[in-house]
Amino acid sequence: MPAWIEYFAVAVCAISAVLAAEGKRMDLFGVMVLALVTAVGGGTIRDLCLGVRPVFWIEQPQAVWTALIAAAVTFVEARFVHVPARMLDVADAFGLALFGIAGTEKHSRLAHRASWRSCWASSPVWRVVFCVMCFVASCRWCFSLT
Repeated sequence: MPAWIEYFAVAVCAISAVLAAEGKRMDLFGVMVLALVTAVGGGTIRDLCLGVRPVFWIEQPQAVWTALIAAAVTFVEARFVHVPARMLDVADAFGLALFGIAGTEKHSRLAHRASWRSCWASSPVWRVVFCVMCFVASCRWCFSLT
C-alpha cells in the first residue's frame, strides 16, 4: 500500500475535525488538539487491536505533522472563506473510506498474526464494500431531493 493513502486519511480526518469545530468558537489550540485526536485516534485503536507496537504515529511522526499542518491551514481558511456545511460530510466519508482501506491493508499484511476467522476482511471485495458503505452512510445528503 502506498504510504500517501494513510497520510491523506490523516489529513482528511484532521480537516473534518476542524470543520466540526468551526461553529463552536474554539481557539487554535483546542482545534489542533481535536484534529490530532481525530486524525490519529482511530489508527491507534486499530494498531492496538492488531497487536502492532509502536502505533503508527509514533513509528511515523510525519503523520502528526500532516495532521497539524492540515488542521492549521483549514482553521485559517475557514475563518476567511465560507465552507459549505456539506464539506464536513464529504471529509468524514473520505476519511472513513481511506482509513478503511489502510486498515484492511494493514490487516492483510499482518494476517499471519491473526486467526484464520478474521482473514475474510483481507479480501479486496470487502475493501470495496466497506468503502461504499462508509461513503453512503456519511453522504446521505447525496440521495436527498432537497
